[in-house]
Amino acid sequence: MALILLDPDKIVDYVPEFDRKNTEDPLIIRCKYVPRKLSLEFNDVIARAWGNVTDTHKRIEIERACNRDQFIKQVVEVKNFIDGGGKEIIDPGVFYDSVDATLIFEIMDAMVTQSKLTGGQRKNLPAV
Repeated sequence: MALILLDPDKIVDYVPEFDRKNTEDPLIIRCKYVPRKLSLEFNDVIARAWGNVTDTHKRIEIERACNRDQFIKQVVEVKNFIDGGGKEIIDPGVFYDSVDATLIFEIMDAMVTQSKLTGGQRKNLPAV
């Protein structure tokens, strides 16, 4: 099998695992691939932000803020995410703040794992 090399500037449509069988209107996360170098840079940002902070709760707050910032920088748009009032949410920040951590972790993991990101592309969904 050939390895697909993703361009970090190319936007990829990622469909989370729970919604891949939905052929009509799956949740689509339009995002950029995070190459290893950029992933390490994000980790450096967290380490610098921690500085001399020793309080565990403060360190967690810093890490959460950095992770949110990373997510918002790499996710361009969200499609087919409807809030409780029936309004479609397309903003990555609103999406990040609205969904459970498991989904955020899946998306962030896919962005840094090329095979997961390409495996979740919309074009690879089976036809029904």
